[in-house]
Amino acid sequence: MVFTETKATVAELRQRGSEFKQNPKGFAKEVGTEVVDQVSGAWSSSRGAYMYPLTGLYYFLNHPQLYKPIGGTLVKGAFASLAITVAMFFFTYLPQMAVLSLIVTPFLGIPAAIVLVLIESWLVINVVVKSVFLGPLQDDLFDRVLTDHGLKHLVENAPKKGNRVSAAVKKSLDRFSPAAIAQYLITLPLTFVPVVGPAIFFLINGRKMGQSFHARFFQLKGWTAEDVHAFEEPRKGAYTAFGAVALLLQLIPVVSIFFTATSTVGAALWAVDIEKKGEGKQVPAIAPATLGAAAIGGIRNTEL
Repeated sequence: MVFTETKATVAELRQRGSEFKQNPKGFAKEVGTEVVDQVSGAWSSSRGAYMYPLTGLYYFLNHPQLYKPIGGTLVKGAFASLAITVAMFFFTYLPQMAVLSLIVTPFLGIPAAIVLVLIESWLVINVVVKSVFLGPLQDDLFDRVLTDHGLKHLVENAPKKGNRVSAAVKKSLDRFSPAAIAQYLITLPLTFVPVVGPAIFFLINGRKMGQSFHARFFQLKGWTAEDVHAFEEPRKGAYTAFGAVALLLQLIPVVSIFFTATSTVGAALWAVDIEKKGEGKQVPAIAPATLGAAAIGGIRNTEL
């Protein structure tokens, strides 16, 4: 799967690069129009999902029973995040700023390099910090929010369902799976493009980010890969909007691990609303799409 997704993404990038060489002005106008359309589409079809990361932040701060047990972990993670971010800026900022100033312009090279280093730091922080500090606690945090909202039965009955979501399916939802990391790295050069580039980066990676925060929910429901796809397909805009906001919050230096926790709470609150509305009781039968459709192609050909 990793090879298929990466190959598809690289092929699309080559195609777009060829279009840019043939008609730079036309390409820029086309991409700008696409980004505006996709942002508008994600906003209109998001069902308000973009608010859940912020709702999760408010809920987390107002419920000490959630953050007191993991306060020490968050502090340790924050110090680790600070060390990683400082190291990344010390060793990588100036070389990348110099290169980007030559590629773009001296004026835009500085902010472009800052965005690039922040994204690179975020990748390192999450791969290291998530696995060492917060990773084991995210499922517990998610479950406690569900329990507080009367969904204790969902948490308690999950093991009885035989956990129909296979390890492979759960791994595919991980925002730091090999395929996801490959997508982040391949789309990273998009941040070189002023204004439009970062917007495309967030749109491409937002959906994967949004889906990953509901991996625990899908596991508790005992859904198969086909069930998960059928549920997510009509909610592409919602997951993209949620993921884009969560990703933006997590790019804030030092406190990224804190926002990972609050976005987990927001995802749990979203799951609570889904359950209360009865949207998670029956999953429509939809033939699973081929996983690994070109990531960049999602900007051009996929309706969010």
